[in-house]
Amino acid sequence: MRSIVLAVCGSLLLTACASTPYSNGQTPTGVPTRAELAVEATGPLTFVAPSDGAVYLRDVPADQIVYRGDVRAGQRLAFDPKSNRATLDYQPLPTAVGLRRDASYQLYFAPGR
Repeated sequence: MRSIVLAVCGSLLLTACASTPYSNGQTPTGVPTRAELAVEATGPLTFVAPSDGAVYLRDVPADQIVYRGDVRAGQRLAFDPKSNRATLDYQPLPTAVGLRRDASYQLYFAPGR
């Protein structure tokens, strides 16, 4: 009986770990659990929203969300750390803090609003 309980618990644990989109099994601070990693880069990055939703730009070394905003399907986001520029459909966006040239960034997308 004990081996059956252990097998079931082990299966549940593996299923829970396999269903999460994050390699460490946790959502980064400030990013909702429904969000998925869309782009990761150390230089300029662009993203076109596949549907309405929200985006979260994370400075990986600082573990800080530097931009959060709502997007509509088809909108284009671009972030360029070297020039410290962020745009939505080519219009400037404010960021919470300046973009750092030496940082790596992750862009998460959460569908829906």
